[in-house]
Amino acid sequence: MNSMEAARYKAHSKNNMGKEETVIEHVQRVAELAEAFTAAWDSAWEGRTAGLLHDLGKYGKMFQNRLNGSKEKVDHSTPGARAVLRHYGSHGIAAALAIQGHHGGLQSANPNVLKASLRMDKPAKDGRLYASTDVAGLITCYEGDGGVWPPVSESRMASQGQARLYEAAMLDARMLFSALVDADYLATEAHFNEGPDGYRVRDSGPALEPELGLQLLNAYLCGVRDQAIRWGVAVEMLALRDDLMQACLEAASLSPGLFTLTAPTGSGKTLAMMGFALKHALVHGLRRIVVVLPYLSIIDQSAQVYEHVFADMPPGYVLEDHSLAGEPGKDEDTTRLAAQNWDAPIIMTTTVRFFESLFASRPTDCRKLHRLARAVIMFDEAQTMPVSLMVPTLATLSHLQSDYSASVLFSTATQPALEAAYGRAEEKKRRSVAGWRPKEVVGDELRLFDRARRVRVEWPEKTTDWDTLADIIAAQRQALVIVNLRRHAADLFCRVQKRAPEGTYHLSTNMCPAHRLQVLAEVKTRLREGLPCRLISTQCVEAGVDIDFPVVWRALAPLDAIAQAAGRCNREGKLAAGIVHVFRPPDEPILYPSNDYEHAAVTLLGMLKGRPALDLLDPNVVQEYFRTYYEVDKPERRIAKGLDEAITALDFVATAEKYRWIDGAGANVLVPYASQEDIFERLADQVRIKGISAKWLREARALAVGVRGYGARSLLDICEEVKTHNGESSGWYILLQESAYDVYIGLKLDEAPSDSHYLV
Repeated sequence: MNSMEAARYKAHSKNNMGKEETVIEHVQRVAELAEAFTAAWDSAWEGRTAGLLHDLGKYGKMFQNRLNGSKEKVDHSTPGARAVLRHYGSHGIAAALAIQGHHGGLQSANPNVLKASLRMDKPAKDGRLYASTDVAGLITCYEGDGGVWPPVSESRMASQGQARLYEAAMLDARMLFSALVDADYLATEAHFNEGPDGYRVRDSGPALEPELGLQLLNAYLCGVRDQAIRWGVAVEMLALRDDLMQACLEAASLSPGLFTLTAPTGSGKTLAMMGFALKHALVHGLRRIVVVLPYLSIIDQSAQVYEHVFADMPPGYVLEDHSLAGEPGKDEDTTRLAAQNWDAPIIMTTTVRFFESLFASRPTDCRKLHRLARAVIMFDEAQTMPVSLMVPTLATLSHLQSDYSASVLFSTATQPALEAAYGRAEEKKRRSVAGWRPKEVVGDELRLFDRARRVRVEWPEKTTDWDTLADIIAAQRQALVIVNLRRHAADLFCRVQKRAPEGTYHLSTNMCPAHRLQVLAEVKTRLREGLPCRLISTQCVEAGVDIDFPVVWRALAPLDAIAQAAGRCNREGKLAAGIVHVFRPPDEPILYPSNDYEHAAVTLLGMLKGRPALDLLDPNVVQEYFRTYYEVDKPERRIAKGLDEAITALDFVATAEKYRWIDGAGANVLVPYASQEDIFERLADQVRIKGISAKWLREARALAVGVRGYGARSLLDICEEVKTHNGESSGWYILLQESAYDVYIGLKLDEAPSDSHYLV
């Protein structure tokens, strides 16, 4: 075949400059990127192989017809996967999987299932036609085009044969898949965005520069300390925060591994964690920092802190990636593009997005995973992990650390006994050779919890009815009440407000972020000025909210939730001791937001029967609580139903379906919050005319209320649905019935004509 004939095989149609891209041009560009990505874990040959062979099917006549105007749907992925598996045998399984799934998603790594799926003796999925079933002919075209086969080397996935553990094998496949998908997307984007300067892949995000980051962090800490002294924060508390930071900086010199950071609420963990990560990255040459948080409210506060700390760093240094940070639209910008593949030095994301991506099968979800190699990954409020997901999650994190040179840190005031989640010794061996044996960052000699005793906890002897509690709260000058359900918060607020209208506030996720921030600003001002202030809230105030009440009332809940509530009491140590009253609400069919939450609360109640004066700040008590909590007989609580079977079958699709942090679909409702009603109207008009864009989503986030499990009645009774550019459901709605958003309570679905009920 001469060069003129080779040039006829096109990978992509004409771009803005009128240029077509040939198959060999495209695969070589993808291979170069994928090789660089996989070099981070010494698997450069696999990345190059997957890149070179991923579009082998595009040499087929059916695909070339497609580019020339044919309407037939074509599968061009399977031929390349089949060729790679034939050529490399077991060492080609990971590359074959990545190639097979680079458009449709990962399927199954079971060798027999994989071989059967690549036979091409049956029609392809969704009625697609194979680009060609003549794989030998495609290889001839590829080699005639100058294509090569990289020399075989050891594949990490096949390195231990059948002994390779399930979670490890699946992680190997996902990491290579991620590198291929990102390389393919970047190369394709570069072709279609080509300008007068020629083909150029978009610039990478800024470098971490940990030494400069540490200097900026230290400067910020000095300013925070000076401000704390002016506000009268206790000297003992300042010393405790200094000691925690120093402990984190010293521990950062330890070899990369698994770590825990156990420190009391209010001790400065947000900044201390970052100090550890920057110093650890500096010492060991790690590439980026990923901060994983359970709630958007914590991300909001932490992101503001980090933006101040790193204000002098280049744009895009700190990147948020979560459901309200913006999704791809017509107006994609640099920030959103970076979020698609986590091309930034510091990433902030939610636990749901992080872990569901880590167990995903789809290209868009897995695309960012290769960035986790040689990263510092930190989980704040680590105790929030569902019990039924712990075993495979910890196994995967263990492999991510040992096989991909990442460091993993779990930070919380109530460190869960995660080793207990592995259960029996034989299960540990089946999941992870190394097991889960993290190093604690903070030494016992610092006595952080003893030094942080700022509250006295009073445990319940009997239930308390709502009217009695309302009388007590209304009579107090300053008090915080935290309940477990949004409807409880709304009901108690109404009772207290009737008794004490001045200075009584409500806070829950029924309120949009702009509304919540306004309430918190007013509450902080009243607390600072010594004015009457009573706040009735859901758990949304417990984590990531810097607030300080002299008295806190907390409905019976998991021990870690009560510890978080105690962190909002006498937070700055200005009193000899604050008081945390734990109370038991009246019995009713639903008292808790989930089964896990209820099980945890019942576990604590059982401990209280033997010790009515339980010490909330005793780490030994915390460990006993979690060990008891994890001691479950029901298999479905040990590991989610069907998940273990999916993992042991190496079935990526089923694993992604079964690995779920949150059950049920959710939606976002754009609401007309009174103080920003003009913004609401503008956003509503914009999305109706132009559709959803990343810019719109970032602005709409402040006026969004998330709803989940809202019952049979459709949101369309009171809302207008927002469609995507393709006319599909976007998961966004515009509230049309203004009375359904209350100035105090927030979104009230029961204002609609039909009854509804939903939980937190």
